[in-house]
Amino acid sequence: MTMYTQPMDQDLDSMMEGMDIPFEDDGTYFDPMEPPMMCGDGSATFVSSAASGAAQQLPHLEGGDKDKSVALFDHIVQHYHFVSDNKGRYYASRSGFKAVPVDSAEYNELLNSICVNELGMMMSSSTLTTVKDSLLPIIKTHSSPALVGIRSVYHNGVYYHRLNDTTVLQIAGGNFYSGVPADAGVYFAGSRTFQDQVMPDFDSPATALPELVKAVFNVDPEEMLRYLAHLCCFFMQHISVPLLVLNGGHGTAKSTAAKMIMDLVDPSTVDVTAMPKDEQGLTALLAGKYIVGLDNIGKLSRKESDKLCIACTGGYDPQRQYYTNADLLSVPLKCNIILNGIGTLVTRPDLAERSNVIYFNRLKKRMTDSQVWEQFNAKKPKLLGSIFNTIRLGLPMVSTVLEGYTDLPRMAEFSTYGAAFIKAMGLDPIQFVKDYTASCSAFVGDCAEMDDLYLLVKAFVTDRGGFYQEPAKTLLADLNN
Repeated sequence: MTMYTQPMDQDLDSMMEGMDIPFEDDGTYFDPMEPPMMCGDGSATFVSSAASGAAQQLPHLEGGDKDKSVALFDHIVQHYHFVSDNKGRYYASRSGFKAVPVDSAEYNELLNSICVNELGMMMSSSTLTTVKDSLLPIIKTHSSPALVGIRSVYHNGVYYHRLNDTTVLQIAGGNFYSGVPADAGVYFAGSRTFQDQVMPDFDSPATALPELVKAVFNVDPEEMLRYLAHLCCFFMQHISVPLLVLNGGHGTAKSTAAKMIMDLVDPSTVDVTAMPKDEQGLTALLAGKYIVGLDNIGKLSRKESDKLCIACTGGYDPQRQYYTNADLLSVPLKCNIILNGIGTLVTRPDLAERSNVIYFNRLKKRMTDSQVWEQFNAKKPKLLGSIFNTIRLGLPMVSTVLEGYTDLPRMAEFSTYGAAFIKAMGLDPIQFVKDYTASCSAFVGDCAEMDDLYLLVKAFVTDRGGFYQEPAKTLLADLNN
C-alpha cells in the first residue's frame, strides 16, 4: 500500500525529520487541505447521475420551498459522497477523512450551514426533513463501504489516530507517518464534544512510559503492569477491552485519574459523568462516545451490568423506534469504559470477567486541582509520545508475543495486545498475563460469593459432603425442600 505524508505544523515537521518519508513518483505528497475524493471509483458522480430528476419529484412541496429543496438536493449529490460502516450506519463526506452520520444532529447542522453559507437561503425544518428523507434512498443505494472511527482506526496492519480536524497520525511498519491515503477507505466521524489532542513528543520512548505514569497516577505498584497495558489498549478501537474499574478509599484521586485517562485517550468537552437515570440514557451514552467515564458509582443494577457487558465486547441494544408501536431500532454499542467508586461496584460474575480492577493508594501529598492539572499537562506530550511509541513497537509483536501460551483469560484479545505493549516497554509480558488472569479470577470469585443463589447452592452441596450430581429439576426440588 502506498504511504502518503503531509506537512503539518512545525512540531510534527520536526518529529518527521530523519524519517524515511515516501513520496509519490512525481515527488508530490498527500496534502490534507486539498485531498482527493475518497471515492476514487467515481461513485460520487454516479450518485449525481442516478439522482438526476429525483429532486424535481420531491413530494408535498410547491413554489419557493420546492426551489430551495431542489437546490439543496442537487448540491448534496454533486458535492458529497456517502459511505457506510459495518454497523449499517451511513455518513456524508465532502473530502478528506471527515464524515458526518446522516442520522445525527451534526448532519442537520451541516445541511443548514450549506443552505445559509453556500446557497444563501433559509429553509424550514419541515422542508429540510423532506430533503433528508428523499436523499436517504440514494444514500443507501450508492454508499461505499468504509471503516469509520471516532478517534482511532486499525486497518490492514495500519493504525490511524485522529489528533485534530486536519491531522491524522499513521503508524505502519514500525514507523510514523501522517495523513490518510486516498484509497484507504478510512474516515473519522467527530461529535460536538470532540476536542483536539496536543501534539505528542515522539522523542519520548516506550521504555519511559512506566515512570511517566508513576509520576502522574496514584497506582499501587503491584497493579502497574495491568494499568499500563489497559492505558495503551484504550487506543485500540478495533479490539474488545475490559472495563477499567478504579477502586480505593476516599482521597485516592480516582475521579481525577479517570479524567486524565479520558483526556489522554479522547479529549472531550465532557469528561466523567454520573450514571444516567434510565436505560435509554445509558444506551445513548455508550453508543455515542469513544470512551465513557462513569463517576462515583454505587452498586450496579442487573440491567446496567448487562448493558455494560454488551458495550465492552460489542453488540446491539434493541430500542423501540420513535413514533412507532412495534418497530425496533438496533443501537450498536461498543466503547471503552471506566468505572470508579468506593467498595464493590461490580457484583455480577459476567461483568467481573470483563473487568480489570485497579486499586489506588491514599495520596501522600495533597495538591490543588490547578497544581494537579498543571503537572499533568506538562507531562502529557511525553505521555502521548511514549504511548504512541509503545503502539508503534508493540503492534508488530501482537501475533507472536504469546506464541505457545495457552492459559489466556476471558478477554484474550486484550491480554494479547496488552502483552505486546508491555514487552515494547521492556517489561515482562508473561507476568502481565499472569497478573491479569489472577486478578480476574479473584474478582469473579468475590462476585460469586455475593450472589445469594451461589451461597445457597454452596451450603447445600457442603451439607452433602461436598458432592452432588443430579438433574437441574431434582436440584430445584431438593433446594425447595
